[in-house]
Amino acid sequence: MHDQHNPSDVHVPAPDFAPAEVVSLHLDAFGRVGVADTGADPATTRGLDDAAVQTAFRFASPAVRRRIGSAGNLRTLLLSRLYEPLVTFERSATAPIEVTGDRARQEVTVMTPDRAEAVYEFRLARADSGPEVGCWLVDAVDRIA
Repeated sequence: MHDQHNPSDVHVPAPDFAPAEVVSLHLDAFGRVGVADTGADPATTRGLDDAAVQTAFRFASPAVRRRIGSAGNLRTLLLSRLYEPLVTFERSATAPIEVTGDRARQEVTVMTPDRAEAVYEFRLARADSGPEVGCWLVDAVDRIA
């Protein structure tokens, strides 16, 4: 296990991060918003600081990084209506992680400042080649409710 992460740091994949820790890193990075005013512009919240976006981009699988193109494009995606609850939440709850071989999935429920709930499914895979071999990387984050 790792010590508690400083959310202002950019984390990089490492083989000793378990899949649940990778999801937790994302939630730590994005859960720092603390938006007191529900009308606040998400682009100005701490949840989308450079470290949070860089951490998410570095933990994306190579296929996802190719599709997205850059951390800047990821920032734009995270500001979309689909993902905004994930970067402006006040509380989160995780379901037990399901690991099958080199694949894992975990559902995360977030509650936004206006008390709306959103449920996301994180899907991860262990890299079998390249510089992140043996590391758990995010293949997809889908909003499912």
